[in-house]
Amino acid sequence: AVEAIIEFAWQIMKVERIIAVVYKKNEKCIKLLERLRFTKVAAEETEFRGQRYFHYRYALEIKPT
Repeated sequence: AVEAIIEFAWQIMKVERIIAVVYKKNEKCIKLLERLRFTKVAAEETEFRGQRYFHYRYALEIKPT
């Protein structure tokens, strides 16, 4: 399903970069992003309802073929 969304974003919407933000302990999501060729571009900290959360920002550069 994610592959179809990426293809739609590139073919129909002409998107050149997709950003994903994932909680650092969400290992399954991180593995999926890396399998789909996303690369980690940042580590960030956010406060939500008084709690601190650490997450990673991944990016996928979509290049025309």
